[in-house]
Amino acid sequence: MLPDEFVEHSPRLEIPMVRVGTDYLADSIPVLEWLEDRVEAPTLLPADDAARSLVRERMAWIDRHAFRPMIGIYYGVEPDAVAQASEALADALAEMGRWTAETGWLAGAAPSLAEAETQRAGSTNGTASSTDQPTRSSPPCSPEPMTASISVR
Repeated sequence: MLPDEFVEHSPRLEIPMVRVGTDYLADSIPVLEWLEDRVEAPTLLPADDAARSLVRERMAWIDRHAFRPMIGIYYGVEPDAVAQASEALADALAEMGRWTAETGWLAGAAPSLAEAETQRAGSTNGTASSTDQPTRSSPPCSPEPMTASISVR
């Protein structure tokens, strides 16, 4: 059973969900963007508008062209559909490989939120299971919430 607080504040059951004071953030990208604005650490979004735009464009592209075929492969039952999704994913990974040819990173000269997007996509569905049965994408459950200390700008 999912905690009521989680269901209430993450209606699409996106993980992770973080409570910040009385506000809630659901899904890894909003959480990372919140941290990006407040935590002293290497930046994941460039200050330059064009470079920042490139990171966001690449994140959206990864979501459409890598994440969606992964769902087709993971949940597919029809061999032809799985084969088509596998081909689309191979094409997406090849394109992403071309992006990294010059700098080793997906959207510029340093790690960015684009790399984080690949981790979100790699979680298979980005949501918690709404059943009592564990799935491959369900996080391990803990009776106590996890906490962390951070330095805020």
